[in-house]
Amino acid sequence: MSNITLSCLIQGTSLDKYFKITIDKNNDISDLKDIVWNKNKTTFSNIDANNLILWKVKIPISDKAKFKQLDFTESTIEGDLGGTKINDASDEIKDVFGNSPVRKHIHIIIGQPTIVQLTTTTRALNQETQSLANEYNGRSLFSDNLFSNRETSDISKNDQPDKKNSREYITNTRSRQSSHNNSLRSEFRQGLNYDETNIFGLSLYNQNKQNSGINNRTGFNLSGQSPCTCKILLLGGTGTGKSTIINMMANYFLDGTLENPKVVIPTKYFEVTENAFGRNDTEAKVGDVTRSQTTKCCNYEFKHPENPSCNFVFIDTPGMSDTNGIEQDDKNIQEIINTAIDAGSLTAIIIIASGTEARVTPTIKNTLTRLANNLPDEIVSNNLLLILTKCTKSSASFSEDVFAKEIAKPKKIFYMDNQIFCADPQIWLNDEDEYSTVKHQWDKSFKTFSNLLKIITEMNATSTEAFTTMRELRNKIKSEIVTISQITTNIQQVQDKLEAAYKALRKTGDQKNSFANYTTTEEITIKKPIQKDTKDTLCTTHMRDGTICHENCQLEVNFESGSSHFIRCSCMGQDGKCRICGCEPSSHYHDNTEMVTETKTIEKVLEDIKAQYDMADKTHKKISNYAHQFQETFANLQDQANANYDRIFQLCTDLSKICSRFNFVNELHANIENMRMDARNIQSIDLRKNAESDIRKLETFINGLSNRINK
Repeated sequence: MSNITLSCLIQGTSLDKYFKITIDKNNDISDLKDIVWNKNKTTFSNIDANNLILWKVKIPISDKAKFKQLDFTESTIEGDLGGTKINDASDEIKDVFGNSPVRKHIHIIIGQPTIVQLTTTTRALNQETQSLANEYNGRSLFSDNLFSNRETSDISKNDQPDKKNSREYITNTRSRQSSHNNSLRSEFRQGLNYDETNIFGLSLYNQNKQNSGINNRTGFNLSGQSPCTCKILLLGGTGTGKSTIINMMANYFLDGTLENPKVVIPTKYFEVTENAFGRNDTEAKVGDVTRSQTTKCCNYEFKHPENPSCNFVFIDTPGMSDTNGIEQDDKNIQEIINTAIDAGSLTAIIIIASGTEARVTPTIKNTLTRLANNLPDEIVSNNLLLILTKCTKSSASFSEDVFAKEIAKPKKIFYMDNQIFCADPQIWLNDEDEYSTVKHQWDKSFKTFSNLLKIITEMNATSTEAFTTMRELRNKIKSEIVTISQITTNIQQVQDKLEAAYKALRKTGDQKNSFANYTTTEEITIKKPIQKDTKDTLCTTHMRDGTICHENCQLEVNFESGSSHFIRCSCMGQDGKCRICGCEPSSHYHDNTEMVTETKTIEKVLEDIKAQYDMADKTHKKISNYAHQFQETFANLQDQANANYDRIFQLCTDLSKICSRFNFVNELHANIENMRMDARNIQSIDLRKNAESDIRKLETFINGLSNRINK
């Protein structure tokens, strides 16, 4: 825990009036004064918190006798009690009181405003003043009494304000009331010494009214500063309060007051009063906090009143995480980068965030990621400041650790709550407590601006050339993304064709298999001669049918056939003819060849089936050739995609040398989440499918890039 508890006692009060406050020990004395003031608004209603006098003491609460004896004058506090006056409001609490103040002790004595002992005459005058003050309050701003009492007021019912003209109404009404009040006082003002007046005798509202017409711009002195021009870039998410900060800046530089505020950006309750800072078409619909009020970058140039040669140029920019979607965010980022480049150099970059955001929502994550991915290291390291709005230092719930992790640790953090431009004046004008709170916030904002300008003037301007280099690298990356997106589309198309080819190959393969049996078999019987070692007597007429007249004939003859010599062969009968074939001897001959019968199986081609097989085979080969070509094309496209991934990775590496927080994968993932949110709102089914298809392509790209990074 970083909180500590301090016991406080107001000068001149008894010990039973002491009170405790809890404060972050990392806060400064200025924050301590704010807490003390807010805890004792009634007592210190006429004192600015910055003017509180504090002494550091260490008095045991048990020593009641000492408290009763002492009169608690300044000399007593510093002498007898060993008190030390706390003069430097920028000192941190832990440096003054330590990390663990001793318990059951008074740690702080707060100076009480001096109340002058009044004479009888003065007291009587004060009573009459109080009576008039009560009468004045009875006709407070925007009340019915103000318009019904025509004897004491010349303000007509037609003067009642509308919200857009509240500022004019504040000024006119208060000036009229002041004039009327002076008239009422004219009968007794003679002899009244205002130095003797009890400041607690007047109402809180009237006392504040007397002081609110003064611009309490305090702080550092620029009168001796050499001429300079400080360019400050204001960045932040939509609805974080950049516009109200710029309006407060205008009041700081242009001597605006709570009674007469200067307005350069219109709000729900105030119109522009400083037309020299007209923004024309750069403002969106007033009051819509979901959309950036600023649509284009706009410069607000102010000269410091103490030294007109010192110029401060505040560059207002469109807010991030606009409800118009990531396309609008992309346009806004480009607008910001181009403006930064045109500036040439920047003395400071101020990121504005809502101090009430305790959780890192997707909107905040998107804003931080986009800012982190677009701010060069040299500017972040030397020129980064953070303003948390809608909070004080003690009430801020914004995670500074997350901010430091996502972007960087700023050189200084400031806290502001510019309620005047966000609240209806008709509410706080007639409520003393509310008026006091608004007045206090107004004064504190002025003090914060003084501290802010002091820090800015101590910074050295940094060239924005790095923005140019980052823009060039980003444009190259975008070009590669477009290329790889088209390649991815082509790969998908080729892959679809390849799958179709494989499917066709399976089909034609099946067809080939079904027509593969285009032949059939048939058995036939044939006779053929075979050679023997012995000779047979054969008949020339009957040898073809395989008839052997005399097998293994041993007859010796000098010629083969055509002779009557075979009359002596044993196959011849008595009638001189062959008993086997019945032919003459001259028809016979010897031969060692024998005719045998053989059964043979032959293939018969089925021509119609063969034709279908040939067609299927031709188609199969053709599709196979296509598939091979698709495979080669797919491989080439994949090689091209890999080359693009490598180039993108190299460009990202070069970019990260300029912006070390740059993480392209995270940025694209943030884009995807926003694209998904946008896609859910699309009513058309076809358009939603197209959007989802684009998201899938981008996811494919991210996965490919992640693989390169993880290698």
